[in-house]
Amino acid sequence: FFFFNDTATTEIYTEQIVGSVRCVQETGITTCTIYLEDNPNIYDIITVAVGSIIKPASPVEVHQGGNIYFYVDQSQTDRSQAKWLSENPQILTINENSGRAVAIREGQTRVLYNDVVQYAAIVKVFRVNKIFTEAALPKMTNIASYPYYQDEYNIPFKVYSDNKEITNFNETIGNINNNLKFICKSTEFDWVLVDSKVVYDYTTKSQVPYCVIRPKQVYPVNSRALPNSLNIRTEIQDYSSEVLLTRDFSFEFQWAFQIKNRISEIKYNQNNREYIIQVISPTELELSFDNQQLASHVRSRYSIEERIQYINISIPTNEADSSVNNGKITLLCSSTQQRESITVSYSSSIISTAYWNFTFLDFIVIVILVLIGWNLIGNSIKSFGSQPATQQPVQQRPMGYGQGYGTVTTPRTGTFGGSRF
Repeated sequence: FFFFNDTATTEIYTEQIVGSVRCVQETGITTCTIYLEDNPNIYDIITVAVGSIIKPASPVEVHQGGNIYFYVDQSQTDRSQAKWLSENPQILTINENSGRAVAIREGQTRVLYNDVVQYAAIVKVFRVNKIFTEAALPKMTNIASYPYYQDEYNIPFKVYSDNKEITNFNETIGNINNNLKFICKSTEFDWVLVDSKVVYDYTTKSQVPYCVIRPKQVYPVNSRALPNSLNIRTEIQDYSSEVLLTRDFSFEFQWAFQIKNRISEIKYNQNNREYIIQVISPTELELSFDNQQLASHVRSRYSIEERIQYINISIPTNEADSSVNNGKITLLCSSTQQRESITVSYSSSIISTAYWNFTFLDFIVIVILVLIGWNLIGNSIKSFGSQPATQQPVQQRPMGYGQGYGTVTTPRTGTFGGSRF
């Protein structure tokens, strides 16, 4: 007999009239033709399917930190004595009973299934090596009047292991294949709140990780300098919280300017004639006035390092009792057209509103005064309590309801402030 196969999937060997087949490829289907050497017209054709009962089919590709469940076709095996085994547990570990495997580090190994006959599947572990976002990003701002303003911006990301996109994110716990975590964070916590989430896309039937950006409407009074852009750090961690991949991204962000302490009105008189207003702003602001007399008493300076505009209002003494300086200062950002106004007016009855700059020395003085006052109160109580108490007359009161009739005496002894009466 001679064997002939039509593909390179199998190699054919013959021993007299017995043929043997050896696998060359991992999987595939071929046809074997058997014929007589003396009479090739006598032949038969056999279809041979090459594969493994282990599922998923070999070779299996998984990312570092990911997990995968191996299983077999129960109709072809007796699982009562079957065990799973990894040839290299440093690359991949597997539960001998359940078949749950966890990829530990980059490399290649084999998963073995022993059930009288030993079956094997090749597993290739790749490191998570790429994370990026789409080129078309939404314009972000915290200026509520802007057309593209949103309370929340969602930036989608893609994660790759080798050249394969990882899309099997678990929506409830934020993991890739139940083992990888997607994390977003930012150093710009004075200005935005940053979080992460994973959303299932029913169109592509995949899960997509997002960085969630929530701009703050009110800046901290003692904040750092306003950043030039929004800087986001993304991390991929495995099941043991080991950081597998870190990537930093910088996004254009149109920041709103904001007047510190949210001042919208200033009243001046003879006692309060000078004010310094601080405005947190990404650029220098333009000032305009509806009263030019007021404009002559206002000076402005922008600090690029601090990204703060200082507006100094100083009314001369001889004009501090007049309403001629009343008016409105309008602040304008030319790039965003954001406007804010501050009203300035004169009030003869205004009480000084100067802020008390509380220092450590002030704190010490207050503590000393409190201690002195407490000591004086304590001495007064002791002096009053040292006087002997007069013997109180014996009181008689009827017995309570249900105790019968009669009276009970209650003598009172001791001194006022003592432990008992």
